[in-house]
Amino acid sequence: MPKDKPTTEDSLPTNKPFAFVIMPFEKAKPQNAKSGYRTRERADLDKLWSLLKKFLEDEGYDAKRSDTAGNILQRIVQDINKAHLIVVVLTGINPNVMYELGIAHGLRKKTLLLTKSRSELPFDLKGYNCEEYKYGSSESHKALRRILNALIGKIRTDESATFGPVETHLEVGRDAVAAELKRVAQRRLKRLSS
Repeated sequence: MPKDKPTTEDSLPTNKPFAFVIMPFEKAKPQNAKSGYRTRERADLDKLWSLLKKFLEDEGYDAKRSDTAGNILQRIVQDINKAHLIVVVLTGINPNVMYELGIAHGLRKKTLLLTKSRSELPFDLKGYNCEEYKYGSSESHKALRRILNALIGKIRTDESATFGPVETHLEVGRDAVAAELKRVAQRRLKRLSS
């Protein structure tokens, strides 16, 4: 687990890793009747958030989702950047959720994808581990907990796991980028001392 201490505007630094949940707040609005996207009411989404928050906290994370106060996009980008883990609820294919997922993938964050049905996923996400979940009954809540526990366990034990197309297709690890930044800094220091 990372040793840095994440902060959010809503909390003080802790020793716990930070999990950021990306999910819709409102009922999804399909573009057309043939989209097949499933809609969820705000109350259902709030219940799902409560479950995810509890599960993540039980796994040792400080969990947060975005709110609607202040500069929303700035806070979302900052929270995604600080997060040790991103959980994304893709049900309904909300455009804001997809945009934020793109940011998380671009930053090469450890990202867990959840959906009620893989059939609604766009083709370019079907190749990634996106777990289906059920919602509503206590049995389905237990199943969702098992899914999250298994995914988090994999993240904690599989150092070779990749998360998203940027990391997968560019084949450039964080270490290579860090090494290049170090070389650039050393060249600049050398020029300054000459």
